[in-house]
Amino acid sequence: MQQSEHPKKNQATWFEPFFLILLWCGINLGDRLWLSADQGMPGWDQANHLTGSLNYLAEIFQFSGWENFWQVSNKFPPLTYLLAVPFQLIFGKGSDQALMVNFLFSAVIIWTTYSIGKRLFNPVVGRWATAIALLMPRFVFYRLHFILDIALTSITVLCFACLTHWYFSEKRREQWLWIVWFGCCLGLALLTKQTCMFFLFVPLLWSAGTSIWRLQWERILQLLASALISFLFWGGWYRTNFIYLFGTYEASNLTPAANEGDPALNTIQAWIYYWMDLPRSVSWLLLIVPIVGLCLHWGKRFPRRKDVYELPEKESFIWLGVYFGGAYLMFSALYNKDPRYIMPYLPIVAIFLAYCLTQWRGRWHAIRWLTFLVAVVLAVGRLFPLPVLGKVMPPQYAVDTNNYPHAEVIESVIRKNRYLRSNIGVIPSSFWLNHNNINHFGALRKFQVYGRELGDRPEYVAQDKIGFDWLLTKTGDNANAKEPQLALAAELPQDPDFYVQNSWDLPDQTELTLYQRQQPLVNVAHFDGVTQPLQLDRVQVPEEAIAGQPIPITYSWSGNWRDLQNGIVLLTWSDGQQFWIHDHAIGFGMLYDGRLASAERNDRFSVIETTAMLAPADFPAGTYQLQALYLDPSTGQARPIDQRQVATAVTIQAAPADTTLTPLQLVELDWLSQERAIAPQLGVGIEGLDPLFAHVARLNQYDPEQDYLRQVEQSLKFRLSKAKVTDSPQIKDWYYAKILAHALQEDAPSTLATLEQLRDIDPDNPFIHAYIAFVHLYMFQPKQAEIAVQPALNASPDIPEFQAIAGISALLQGHLFKAWPILKPLL
Repeated sequence: MQQSEHPKKNQATWFEPFFLILLWCGINLGDRLWLSADQGMPGWDQANHLTGSLNYLAEIFQFSGWENFWQVSNKFPPLTYLLAVPFQLIFGKGSDQALMVNFLFSAVIIWTTYSIGKRLFNPVVGRWATAIALLMPRFVFYRLHFILDIALTSITVLCFACLTHWYFSEKRREQWLWIVWFGCCLGLALLTKQTCMFFLFVPLLWSAGTSIWRLQWERILQLLASALISFLFWGGWYRTNFIYLFGTYEASNLTPAANEGDPALNTIQAWIYYWMDLPRSVSWLLLIVPIVGLCLHWGKRFPRRKDVYELPEKESFIWLGVYFGGAYLMFSALYNKDPRYIMPYLPIVAIFLAYCLTQWRGRWHAIRWLTFLVAVVLAVGRLFPLPVLGKVMPPQYAVDTNNYPHAEVIESVIRKNRYLRSNIGVIPSSFWLNHNNINHFGALRKFQVYGRELGDRPEYVAQDKIGFDWLLTKTGDNANAKEPQLALAAELPQDPDFYVQNSWDLPDQTELTLYQRQQPLVNVAHFDGVTQPLQLDRVQVPEEAIAGQPIPITYSWSGNWRDLQNGIVLLTWSDGQQFWIHDHAIGFGMLYDGRLASAERNDRFSVIETTAMLAPADFPAGTYQLQALYLDPSTGQARPIDQRQVATAVTIQAAPADTTLTPLQLVELDWLSQERAIAPQLGVGIEGLDPLFAHVARLNQYDPEQDYLRQVEQSLKFRLSKAKVTDSPQIKDWYYAKILAHALQEDAPSTLATLEQLRDIDPDNPFIHAYIAFVHLYMFQPKQAEIAVQPALNASPDIPEFQAIAGISALLQGHLFKAWPILKPLL
């Protein structure tokens, strides 16, 4: 790796930092001017990421440990969200404020691009590379949107800059310094987005290969050290959320690609997709002028070059080609194609183009500056209408000055439900109107209102009609909304269960309509300043009902806010021998105190719950009486609730033979009853898991905070601590419900402890042993997993899932020869 013989000629002058600072100020000033004029709504991804940042903003003020902290974002690594938090703390919450984080990212892109260009060539190439990168149309557009890809680009190229300096360093001290920086940056990159490795894998492989070829073993040690350093940054998040990564491939690659019609991998279009996109990413101007300069240089049409490069050009081009070629091939091999996914290779393209542009010399030297000035004009013209030019080339990314009613929708819901969390089922699915940006505007109002997407199948939409108390529809074009969703929207105006709460005119001359259920799940009323303990004022239940079918019921509670919000009511319907439970938090966890004045906390409130409960299908006919207790989870103490003034009895008829609960009937129940009803499918094994998790997915849409899981956990913890009979089917069902609640909250230790308790009372069920083994694997305890799965293998040796657990347990212990015969038939 030859160094320049004239290092002084390659030293940056005062002009380089001045030019880079001016460039940083110019592009950020242009971005802020555009954002200040734009009234457009954040799209699907942008709104989702903005909400992610708000989630971390809220979590910082209620920090409850690192595990919970990392779980706030279990799909996307959280660095971008975290870096946007200070800007929203200082300047307020919102899209424009969160986008101030691009001040940081643009500075990183400027330094890294300049640094790589300077190290491989000279400061002049570095300067022009920075200008070309920032003026590329792809960067001009995506800097205006809060997405992970700008952050990914800046930090991935920062990693490559550190790796470049390390790779070409000859002094031992410099090597260790740069590899430490690389390890830190790699950790940050993996905390930004996993796809950073698609850009860095081939350069790392190349670096390791050349080090081995040259017998530079200390460099191999340095690379290993960088991996260990990076783990300190990313280890916590990945260890907490690695289970979700298994579903990421299908969710982020196969499904979107199929929906968007991306070319199949066995076609030439898949492999030239990004090549054909390059002119749109870079612009024809910034491609043609530099390439022509390179061709003229090769044709010796310019005077002899006086520039001195830090390294031989061949070495520099090979190094850039390793990064570019590796990234291009890896992303081309992915089914899902999107131009922004491959943005981190654009600064490397800019370095090559800057080298080409600097070949214009002699009397043609002005071509460099002329190209730069035209690129600046075109970049500005893409954002703002320019005199004369604006008529010929209207702004490609013109500001949106329309007024959208998203904030008014949220305000309308809050006015109606001041003391409740609300959840809107959103049918429209366009860029500017979708469940993600409705959800984001609800998050801006202290997370009092949520927006959720309806299912895409007729059976799911039928359940959603029952599960959502609020529905939002739009006339005209609904973009990506599915046919079953549109059919529901067409039915709502005539549906007696819903009424129009409000409507708004939209910029596209259509109408947005907000529907509310006539009898919502929960109603809250504020009465007076009289302080009273919690009491059950009224219970409305049919005189007769059928076991195994939903039983409509309405509870009316009153009391002070603390008792209403913080406790769990333990409701037991019993005939003296048989009983079922209807435990839940009052208001099912929907009570919201964010708008409660401090003087109101001791006032009297009324909470009315309109729901349904379920008597088990095998219960005998008879009259069942209500017994009510109030559980304070903070103390674990329960006290009776006065119900002497309330008629609390229901007569149950025996269920007909082969009575089954349909999915629509299941949704009629409250969320806790649904969870308790489906949890016993865990005991069925693999066949029971698909329908179980399919319903959990719907259930989590209806309770966006999944607070029902906490309620199930707390109520059953108390119930099981008092249970005397441990082998009855109902007690086993409670264990399954508690296990499911723990597992869905990612509480592995509690899941394991409850599974072991269930194993003690049901030792012959092989799936319980398999679940215990799986949790041990989740906790990175392969030896315990191998021991735990053995009874399951003894009972059912042919079940592939049991074999997989055994094989993975052996593999994680390093027993390759033991693992291979087990795993080979499964691959």
